[in-house]
Amino acid sequence: LEHIDSMSKSGSGDLLQSSLFAVLTLLARLHPSPMTEADGNLRPDAFIPYVLSCASQRSFRIREVAAQALVPLAPEDRLPQICLQLLSNLPTSQPLIDSNAAHGYLFMLHQILEQHPTISLPSEFYSALQERLWIAADQCAPVGLLMLRIISHFVFITDSDAPDPLVSDALCAARAALQVSFQAGPNLRAMESLRAEKAALIAVTAALI
Repeated sequence: LEHIDSMSKSGSGDLLQSSLFAVLTLLARLHPSPMTEADGNLRPDAFIPYVLSCASQRSFRIREVAAQALVPLAPEDRLPQICLQLLSNLPTSQPLIDSNAAHGYLFMLHQILEQHPTISLPSEFYSALQERLWIAADQCAPVGLLMLRIISHFVFITDSDAPDPLVSDALCAARAALQVSFQAGPNLRAMESLRAEKAALIAVTAALI
């Protein structure tokens, strides 16, 4: 997986991209086995660093399946630290230089929150998120949409540990996102769908301010 990921990022062709997609799809179907030794070489979480490195792939589908593969590989006690790690990979101020990587990291974070909605996160995570709420207003629609989905998670999950200042700032970030003009994309129908979902999330969260 490490070799395929490295080669595909160097522009080595569609065949390696397809191979990487196939490996990630297989990993997404793995689950820990009671027969796997805690310190054995066959532990599913041994693949986590390689799956995380796929977040910056140019292919949207590879970033998507990498996010799907991450959650079943990670033990629940490691998820809070992985969430913090994913956020820490994002810049705290503009500009957002690598939209692909930002999309990949946010996709992974969203998958974790979606499948573990009541996860207990450390205070460092909320501080890191608060510093990156501006991403909700990014002109790249898929990136901004994912941050809005993450914002909505902490707004609507009533037993979340999120501090009140974060929720307040998150709602303000949603309102700011309303002023953003989206960049054009190659697939206009998909872009219109993203615009519609993003606008709906903005309307719901901003109405709570």
